[in-house]
Amino acid sequence: MKILRYKDFEKSLIALGKKGGNYKRAYEQVCAVLGKAHNSGDPFESLKRTKHGEQRIEKCIKYDLIGFCRLITTRDSGYVILLFCGAHADCDKWIESNRGLKVKADPNARAVVVLESIDIQSSQTRLSGGLPTFPGRLLDRLPKKIRNKLMAGVPAFFTKALSEMSSITDEEEILEAVCHMQISDQQRTAIYDVLTLLKKGDWQHAENRANAFFGNLLPISDSTVLKESEFLRELPPDPKQHQELLEHYIKTADYKDWMLFMHPDQNQFVDTDYPGAFKISGVSGSGKTCVVVKRAIRLASLYPKEKILILTLNRSLAELIENLVTYVAANDAIRKRIKVLPFFALCQQLLNKFDPKNEKLYVDVTWKGEEHVDGIWAEYYRCELNNHDAQVMQKVHDSLIARGIDAESYIREEFDWIRSVVSTKKRNDYLHLSRTGRAYPLDGAFRSSLLDGLKSWEKKMRDIGVTDYLGISTALYAHIKKIQPMYRAILVDESQDFGTIELEIISRLATPQKNHLFFCGDAAQQVLHKHQDFKAAGIEFSSGKSNKLSRNYRNGRDILRVAHTVLVKNLADQMVDNKEFEVLDPNLSHFPGDSPLLLSADSLSQEIAAAKRHAEEQLQNDQKQKTCLVICGYSLYELQDFGKQQGIPVLDGTKKRARALDNASIFISDLENSKGFEFQRVCILNCSNTVIPYPGSPEKEQFRDLARLYVAMTRAVTQLILSYTGKPSGFLRPAKNDFLEESWLSYLNIQPSELESISEPLKIDVIRRPHDDPQTPIAQMTGEQFLYTKHAIGLDLSLIEKIRSLITGKRATHDGRPVAWENFADAKAAIENHPSARKQFGADLDAFKVLLSEHLN
Repeated sequence: MKILRYKDFEKSLIALGKKGGNYKRAYEQVCAVLGKAHNSGDPFESLKRTKHGEQRIEKCIKYDLIGFCRLITTRDSGYVILLFCGAHADCDKWIESNRGLKVKADPNARAVVVLESIDIQSSQTRLSGGLPTFPGRLLDRLPKKIRNKLMAGVPAFFTKALSEMSSITDEEEILEAVCHMQISDQQRTAIYDVLTLLKKGDWQHAENRANAFFGNLLPISDSTVLKESEFLRELPPDPKQHQELLEHYIKTADYKDWMLFMHPDQNQFVDTDYPGAFKISGVSGSGKTCVVVKRAIRLASLYPKEKILILTLNRSLAELIENLVTYVAANDAIRKRIKVLPFFALCQQLLNKFDPKNEKLYVDVTWKGEEHVDGIWAEYYRCELNNHDAQVMQKVHDSLIARGIDAESYIREEFDWIRSVVSTKKRNDYLHLSRTGRAYPLDGAFRSSLLDGLKSWEKKMRDIGVTDYLGISTALYAHIKKIQPMYRAILVDESQDFGTIELEIISRLATPQKNHLFFCGDAAQQVLHKHQDFKAAGIEFSSGKSNKLSRNYRNGRDILRVAHTVLVKNLADQMVDNKEFEVLDPNLSHFPGDSPLLLSADSLSQEIAAAKRHAEEQLQNDQKQKTCLVICGYSLYELQDFGKQQGIPVLDGTKKRARALDNASIFISDLENSKGFEFQRVCILNCSNTVIPYPGSPEKEQFRDLARLYVAMTRAVTQLILSYTGKPSGFLRPAKNDFLEESWLSYLNIQPSELESISEPLKIDVIRRPHDDPQTPIAQMTGEQFLYTKHAIGLDLSLIEKIRSLITGKRATHDGRPVAWENFADAKAAIENHPSARKQFGADLDAFKVLLSEHLN
């Protein structure tokens, strides 16, 4: 007898144990059976079979447990499959939703679950449909090759009738249609089953059922040696270990349950030893993080006296991985030897060792005044507080904004790119490097001025007592020769966002040998402006090309379908010049999820209020539901302030937020920091055409905004909502037909007055200024001040130069004629009253008047 566990079994057993009382005693009964599983004889002999059989699942055996609970199994050809356990009502509900369940073997002997009617003439033994789950026709959801083979020989009249059926078609109508067809009973039953499963939105089981009819899946027999799959797993060989794991899982949070189950495609990367560094690429939802966690645990067991390191860039993701390691590793000794760190924290630790005098420098919030580095950057770049060091970059700034580019953001990203590829001592190499991934050309003079600006920005941070993310990598790289191996193995999650300098630092922390470096990434989720070259970082992979995980296990099929469409239909060849960039075509998951929604509102505040209300309503139905409100167009710093005002945790990687993952149900995130998480529901707000892609970024670099949006979309497990005000983002246009479109008010069936009053998040310029220091109105701005605002982006370069040279903050005259003005109000009065003033603007006068009418009237 060989015992296998179905994918629902462990979760049902854990849920039973958590209920306490007689349910806990029933749980202990099942655990006692599992403890005898590897002994000779029948471990189930101590349990009493139920009096009534079960017609809905073939070869089903149900056992009575304490407290009116049941254990559901099947027996077939020497295999016992543990399917489900729970209270009587829960078991009946599970059987009803899994009618006709059979275990078969694919050509590679992997276990596959098929849902198959025993007799379609009986309501007790045929599959039953569910509620409508998606718009459109049922058969359109099957791959064309499968559809054509399934319908082979069906008369044209019936083929047309069946092809028009949708998820609102009654199952009795499906039954009547197939029963009138002059085809074999086997094909008639297969067509009925496939249509019924499609009606429920169960695409994977529909395909499995068709493949069973084609003979691609075979019944198991006494000679079959079944291999594990995503559906069925063997019991751990050590019953004590299995019991310890169960006891550990029963005390932990439900949102991590997905970590309990892995597909063999994933397992191979966990269990294989590699001669050196190794890299895998995987689509979103393919379980890369799961692979990293379980491989780290395996390596910690393999090397019992050595330390294992898991690295990622995203602090929120690092906290999640740490939780998952704690969750999966039942052994305290193993957990303690696995260190999980965001790269920033790793650099902090090493710099505290190599440069202890500057310990307080290496944070992104100043120790002096709780001032975030984002605000300090704005202060530096705009030459505030009488610090004019950034003026060296004014020609680059003017050139960029004349091209419609937000220079303040672009130059900060350029600083990141520079520091990701060259060390401080080799900065001059930047003057002639090919700027991979950057679209706007910069000549030698511009690059030189940017190096001067970067130098003064780094000095500004040192003076204040703060550093930004790439700054800490740069600081650590100065001590590169001091870095010695500290870990037996290092595993890197989301490796696509690590730059060359960071990779070289990582390579020095582990001695080159078997299993020393392991990288997981997805080029489609590359969101940072960095140069990446593994070879230049001294990392050679042991097997040439990277291996791939193409199967998505997490997202509903329609969610991944629409996310992938948005991604690939917006990518242009010129956007991608990174040799590491490869967008994998995902194999869709086996469950449907809800159809993606595209909802409109009158304002962003209404979007936020409506999404929050929707999340709260869903919690009334299921307290375990978790929803993430992802807000486009805002930085993490801005959303931290907003989350604090609303009392909603933000995915920012702090310890406090990490604890909230278990306890809270609604979260806020920017696009980027949702990476690595999964939520039953994701509402992406502010997806308006004026917000994403960001209008101030070069068109050929907007694929990073696209990647961020794709990341956020693929965080949704069962429901994805995209929301906008005005017009939706152009990114969504290729997938327009895949969304159900409506307004938030119609979707919630409410009036505007019923929504909670919520203010929009504040932008950094408001957050960083005290209430007694309001932002200067445009009328009182100098030309330099105005050219740092969003209003200047897109102006003609000639007009930009006039504004900078004529509105200087001081009035000036020449031969009694005004030639310079204090501010915009002063310039406006001059050109209205003095012809000589108008001559100063020359051919740009009309454009300047338009500008004044837009902002001063």
